[in-house]
Amino acid sequence: MVEAMNFRLDASYQLDANNSIGANFGFLRNPKQTCDANMTTSIWQDDEQTETSDSHANFFEQKSTLSSNVYYVGKLGKLGIDFNADWLWSKNNEDVVTKEQYQEMGMDAQSQTVHSLTDKKYRLLASRLVLSYPLLGGELSLGGEYSNTHRTSKYKVVPTNFVSDDDSRITESMASSFLAYSRDFGNVSMEAGLRYEYIDFNYYEYGKYVSGQSKSYGNWFPSISLSMPVGKVQMQLSYATDIDRPSYHYLRSGIQYDNRYTYETGNPFLVSEISKNLNYELAYKWLTFDMTYSHTSHTMMSNVETYKDNPAIGLLKPVNGKAYNHVDASVNLRPSFGIWHPSFTASLVKQWLDMDAHNGKISNKPMAVFNFNNTFDTKLAMLTWMMSYTTKGYGRNIYSYKPRFCTNVSVYKAFLKDRLSFQLFVYDLFGTDDIHMSAHYGKMKELISDIQSTSKVSLTVRYKFNTTRSKYKGTGAGKSQKNRM
Repeated sequence: MVEAMNFRLDASYQLDANNSIGANFGFLRNPKQTCDANMTTSIWQDDEQTETSDSHANFFEQKSTLSSNVYYVGKLGKLGIDFNADWLWSKNNEDVVTKEQYQEMGMDAQSQTVHSLTDKKYRLLASRLVLSYPLLGGELSLGGEYSNTHRTSKYKVVPTNFVSDDDSRITESMASSFLAYSRDFGNVSMEAGLRYEYIDFNYYEYGKYVSGQSKSYGNWFPSISLSMPVGKVQMQLSYATDIDRPSYHYLRSGIQYDNRYTYETGNPFLVSEISKNLNYELAYKWLTFDMTYSHTSHTMMSNVETYKDNPAIGLLKPVNGKAYNHVDASVNLRPSFGIWHPSFTASLVKQWLDMDAHNGKISNKPMAVFNFNNTFDTKLAMLTWMMSYTTKGYGRNIYSYKPRFCTNVSVYKAFLKDRLSFQLFVYDLFGTDDIHMSAHYGKMKELISDIQSTSKVSLTVRYKFNTTRSKYKGTGAGKSQKNRM
């Protein structure tokens, strides 16, 4: 169950036809978020069952977030200016009570209760400036971004004999600059850019600086794209280098208690994942095709190792794995026949990941996804019938060993010039969207999950008091840092 209160106030002022300023303030409060989790575990050794366990965990969470943004968007002559500054503060408290009952073969059943408390706080200050100017028939853009992040985390477990308490702090500063140029050469459009990012990461435990887990590094990110028509077909070829930085939760070093057999931790030594991507796109009338070939290095994934040489306890930890290649391809058909607007999408994902599992190497079997949506825009209402089918296959270290099929139905009706609207949505109409997957965590552990789907029905009633389009032009800064929180 989730309780949430959300408030945001925007204010903007148009200085003249080309210049605008504005600011906003937001408040988000989750006074109560609860859920329960049950797990049954069996321990086997040399093909003999040695222990069984039943655990029930009750989660309670509270969260508060304050945020604000100020911006200036305008022109000074031919020079375009886009400036944004953001501030964010967030506090999160988690309370987990885990009750377990376990029994070794031939012994009496025993029980234990573990109570864990987590207190996390985040603070972010970020700014971004982009300047643009017409040059040699094209447009030159340059700019920079700076962010400073402060995160504290305290974790305590009762009884204290399971894992040690954690009191850690992370401060990170990121500075980046970029240069981009775009221009048309007849029917050919070209855009090229280069970005540099520098990170200064500092880690503290109980207020003391830990030099071995702190680091500073920089990365270059080039990109280029070319697009042109060939007859009635529009094509685009592009290359870009992307980065996926680990979340701050992944960079912690304290040990978290999950249950009798599984503990979790972070990894301050974790480095960012780098992807080099070559993309081709094609569009012809109502047909589009997209294919991306990627080479990913320092792949981030979870691994399980023994905890303090105890083979019964697995320590789940994020690590950097081997580099691998993968291809994503999709084709989409979106014709229109009067009131009927069908859409068919077929996607294929294939990877070549060299990863050990408890029974050898993973197979890297490809995965395909098919979506067939039908919208009927009638005078009475808008009816939508959505169907999806997912085959067996791999996505990184996750293997879906059974296919999935799901059918959703939606009915939408608007009144009073779209001010008042009703939407009836039925999720998984036939109750067939079960999830059957196995997650490989190195040679030591494989987690098999079988989740039964539940059909759901929702009715959304919306009334728009102000249908005027917002004139607020702030786009924010530090988005990647916010996502890592």
